[in-house]
Amino acid sequence: MASGSATDGRGAGGPAAAGGPVAPAVVAVRGAVLALAVFATSALGFAVPHFGGRLHLLLLPSGIAVAALVRWGRGLWPAVLLAELGFELWAGTRLVPALVIAAGLPAGAFATAWLLERHRFDRGFSHARDVPVFLAATLLGMAVTSIIGNLGFLIGPAAPGAEALDYLRWWSNTAAGVLLLGPPLLALDAAALERLRAAPVRALLYGATVLALTAALLLVKPQPDLAPGVRSPFLVVSLVLIVVGVVRFGLVTGATTTLLLSAGAALAFAFDRGLMTGLPEIEGLVLLWSYTGATTAFGLIVTALLAERDAAAAERL
Repeated sequence: MASGSATDGRGAGGPAAAGGPVAPAVVAVRGAVLALAVFATSALGFAVPHFGGRLHLLLLPSGIAVAALVRWGRGLWPAVLLAELGFELWAGTRLVPALVIAAGLPAGAFATAWLLERHRFDRGFSHARDVPVFLAATLLGMAVTSIIGNLGFLIGPAAPGAEALDYLRWWSNTAAGVLLLGPPLLALDAAALERLRAAPVRALLYGATVLALTAALLLVKPQPDLAPGVRSPFLVVSLVLIVVGVVRFGLVTGATTTLLLSAGAALAFAFDRGLMTGLPEIEGLVLLWSYTGATTAFGLIVTALLAERDAAAAERL
């Protein structure tokens, strides 16, 4: 394989020796799964306006791409490129701009995975330093995606130039995708689900509460003058649920809670429903990005602090 060979170790894309060499057939299957997932989520997010939404929700592909390149190796970047190129051509983009735009996500995902490996990131977020490393690598890597992707709009005699807001929107959307999908996909393994299996009743009650809160976000439509006062308690309840999920069931459950709640907020904003009703586009996007960033960072910080506490207790013993 190319640089960043696949590994099943806990580090970020370390040498293949950490988990043994990977068979070419396995690499091919992983590449096919990755390409299919990136293409499908891109097409699904692009189709939101066709169902009545007011904007495209291209959030998930970046999280899938980064998680795959960290867990399976940076050598899988061609699968991301092929998926993005296929999507751009399917969406009607001309070949040359499509090639430039498609290069953005694999370049940004590769840069993010490289930065995580260089700074010895642990994909289980078992150290406090893993949180700022993950956040910084995500923001820097997705800036690469935004810059390269927007260059595609500068190609061609009739192509409109990209404005500063376009770069910010592209960067924010791709970074939000990594923040939402990265932690649960990176930390997911059999041990991460053991707490759920050990307490099935509590797990079901917790899951029902998360789903109920997500439904309330989509269905509760307060009066316009009361909406700001309702959103703040909703954020507090969301943070409490995430802390409960992390403390009782681990990072994967807490991160999945963040993903569900943020997806509900994104859909509510896109379709102008629930607590996001009546928000202008810029104000709504800023609120959505802030909510996603706050809940994600909060859950990761709690995870890292608990891991540091457990490590210190084990060292004393």
